[in-house]
Amino acid sequence: MPRTIRRTPRRRLQHANRLYRVLSRVSETIVRRNDRLLLFADVCQIAVEEGGFKLAWIGLVDERTGRVVPMGVSGEASSYPYAIKVTSRDEPAGRGPTGTAIREGRAVVCNNIADSVNTRPWHHLAAHHALRASGAFPLVVYGRAIGALNLYADSRGFFDRQEVGMLEQVANVISFALEKLEEEERRNRDETNRQLDIERQEALLHLTEMTSQSEREVIEYALEEAVRLTSSSIGYLHFVLADGVNLQLFTWSSSVREACSVAANTHYPIASAGVWVDCLRTRAPVFHNDYQNLPDRHGYPEGHIHLIRHMSVPLIDGDQIVAIAGVGNKLDHYDEKDARQLLLFMSGMWAMIQRKRAESALRESEARYRRLTEHAPDIIYRYRLHPDPGFEYVSPAVTTLTGYTPDDHYADPQLGYKLIHPEDRHTLKDMAEGGLSFKPMELRWVCRDGAELWVEQRNVPVYNATGEIIAIEGIARDITDRKLAETTLRAERAQLEYWVMERTRDLRHERDRTRAMLEALSEAVIVVDPNGVIDYLNPAATTLTGLHGGISPTVWAWWRTQTADANPNAQLCAALKTGRRWQGEVTLVDASGIPYDAAITVAPLFDPDAPGHPVRFVTVHRDITATRAAERMKDQFVSNVSHELRSPTSLITMLSGNLELLYHRLDDTRRLAIIADIRAHTRTLNELIGSVLEISRIDGGRVDGERHSIDLMRLVRDEVAQFLPVARRKHLNLTVERGQALPIIAEEGQIRQVLRNLLTNALKFTPEHGQIVCTGVIVADQLDHTWPGHVRLPAGQWVALRISDNGIGIRTTDLPHIFERFYRAETQGNIPGTGLGLSIANELVRLHGGTIEVRSTLGMGSTFVIYLPLDSDEEVV
Repeated sequence: MPRTIRRTPRRRLQHANRLYRVLSRVSETIVRRNDRLLLFADVCQIAVEEGGFKLAWIGLVDERTGRVVPMGVSGEASSYPYAIKVTSRDEPAGRGPTGTAIREGRAVVCNNIADSVNTRPWHHLAAHHALRASGAFPLVVYGRAIGALNLYADSRGFFDRQEVGMLEQVANVISFALEKLEEEERRNRDETNRQLDIERQEALLHLTEMTSQSEREVIEYALEEAVRLTSSSIGYLHFVLADGVNLQLFTWSSSVREACSVAANTHYPIASAGVWVDCLRTRAPVFHNDYQNLPDRHGYPEGHIHLIRHMSVPLIDGDQIVAIAGVGNKLDHYDEKDARQLLLFMSGMWAMIQRKRAESALRESEARYRRLTEHAPDIIYRYRLHPDPGFEYVSPAVTTLTGYTPDDHYADPQLGYKLIHPEDRHTLKDMAEGGLSFKPMELRWVCRDGAELWVEQRNVPVYNATGEIIAIEGIARDITDRKLAETTLRAERAQLEYWVMERTRDLRHERDRTRAMLEALSEAVIVVDPNGVIDYLNPAATTLTGLHGGISPTVWAWWRTQTADANPNAQLCAALKTGRRWQGEVTLVDASGIPYDAAITVAPLFDPDAPGHPVRFVTVHRDITATRAAERMKDQFVSNVSHELRSPTSLITMLSGNLELLYHRLDDTRRLAIIADIRAHTRTLNELIGSVLEISRIDGGRVDGERHSIDLMRLVRDEVAQFLPVARRKHLNLTVERGQALPIIAEEGQIRQVLRNLLTNALKFTPEHGQIVCTGVIVADQLDHTWPGHVRLPAGQWVALRISDNGIGIRTTDLPHIFERFYRAETQGNIPGTGLGLSIANELVRLHGGTIEVRSTLGMGSTFVIYLPLDSDEEVV
């Protein structure tokens, strides 16, 4: 019976250590291996030997067929990867772990191959090899998955989350190595291209030396070289006849002459020729990289050599096309580089033909060759050894690279030797003395400005008739960038080793850092699973909700659903079910049953092995209870102000309208009464606007006025006298108990405002036949209980003013809020007001260093006491 692996903590630790060894050895291997296949073989062997896997193989995707081809295999079941078909496409052969991992760019694990629908095509072979669990890890090179690392175990349930994470690191290390290998291969290709340029120049050089050969021999040599330089297998050359409408075949390459059995046709009308003369029609190189599928090709007769790919270029002399050169059947596609090689080389050949045809053409050919060398990025030179050593030619590129001109070299025969770094001069000495063959040399040169330059020199000895070396011809190429790249590569390999070590250390501390950051947040963070079980609460969440870690699922569900706002809660629950992110404001209840308003953001955490399936939810809570309360108070204030403004303005409008309409029908007494009513409502409106402006001045810090010593009792008597007519109309007994003077330092207008606000409230909320009494004292000794708040006074000298009434009183629950702006107690009913009077009074008293205290009993009346600092410099009478 197949085993299902169950790891004890000890076995889990042992397996983790094995995976660390796999990661470590793979990291060491990529530093050593420069060959991709050897790297793959070593990685697979390490995975089997150190990781305990039954089979390991690495496959790369064939871009043409989509098939995943095994490139490295190790393990007991090493024949398995070659016996199965795996693709990266969305088809049955591509829906297993390997194809899915490459297609989706993520790790894919199958812990039970026999029961998985996606692995059905391979059930029989997997069972035969006892392969019961597998994991595939994509190899991503420059952002694109090109293959996968595939690991197999003989036990079900072999791959857990920790193991997947470690193996992803292994795949990442391999991917990094592949990127570096690809970069190195690109540099090698560049080097190959540069080598081709040198070979072309050498072939051109040889072509110029073919002075004794016939024109056909020169052309056939040039064509063979063109075939070789473009990595082709066939070639041809056609000349354009003088009539401009016909082509004449001059020659095929030797391979075509040997293989083609078609009778030679040397003349072709241009108008009826096939796609192979398109370069003549377009006057530019033409590429046919899929010749057999060209829609407009004419085809060719039986016995003609089979064409797969084709490239042709026009040879232009002046503004006339004089010939067409073509090559074909390169193993890979032709490109602009091939066209450049063919065009440059065949142009050189044409120059030679022109030289052979006429003496003037010889001079033109020499000029072309000189232009070619003078525009080459490499330094081309010829150094004479006999009879007098010295440079015969140095190309202008020497000035760009070294700062020295060709004339500097002609003037100083030793300058070439002086350019060489002192530590590298022995190499040149050995070559001159015959100790070394003429192999490419890498030397350091010291430029005119002192900078060091790495060059690669390729020298060719020139012999005389007796076999004596009389000159050296060569090319010097700047390879500084390549040397720097090699140094960089070594540094990057060292950096990779350091990165693996640092990354391993960072992983150990990552969780601790994350927890520290969450616990430092001032906002509440809660992590729960889809069933409501709390995984984590930070300290701010415990403070806000009253919940603690380890709370049961039922308590969490109760807390989550106790919301007074049904619609947002329904949206929240819907988001949790579908795994979507949600953000909004809801009213929640904490663990002690107290509601609070919260702004919540909920985001899902998805299972990396099952995208779209949330396994956790992270919720961030911010308490907005105070903000909402302030908004409600502000709304109430706006409503009250609007109502209070509307009432007097409506009455003023109505009364003024009546006065205008009925003016001639009213006597003077009635007119004056209406005008008096208008003035009364105007005063009410003015007082309301004044209150709002007073609040604005207090908030803006613009209430400071000139303060001086005043008698508080005198102000009380003045204000009471102003309110007596109002008190009489309501049949109220408004009195001031005689008492001593109460000297204070204050701004008189602001203190009068305080007194008016308190007296207005007392008159407004005291029913008819009630009583309002104002009493003032200097706080010298302990006062009795009728003076609320006196026990909380700081040390010092104080005056106290008490205003008591037997009005409707204030509820106990309202008392803590009556000095808040916009607040109106429930007992006020329909009595007009804005909720600003007491707030303004409290702010003004506070600005004078004092305080207002209150005691009230519902239905029995209220007592307000103002405490202000005594002006001790004034004599108390």
